[in-house]
Amino acid sequence: KKLPLIDEERHVVVKGAHPSPLSAKKFFSSRPFTQINEAVAAQGHEPIDWTIPNLG
Repeated sequence: KKLPLIDEERHVVVKGAHPSPLSAKKFFSSRPFTQINEAVAAQGHEPIDWTIPNLG
C-alpha cells in the first residue's frame, strides 16, 4: 500500500511474501536475495555477500 509513494525510476522495489514461519516457502522461492544482487550488479556494483558467519 506504500508502493505509490516510491519513485520506481530511482529505486528498485523487490516484492515478495513476508518471511514468517507460515509463508517462509513463498519468501525463499521468490529469491529476494538474488533479485537484490541482480539489481546491485545492474548498477555496476559488487553483489552483496549474504552469508552469515559461523558464530560457533
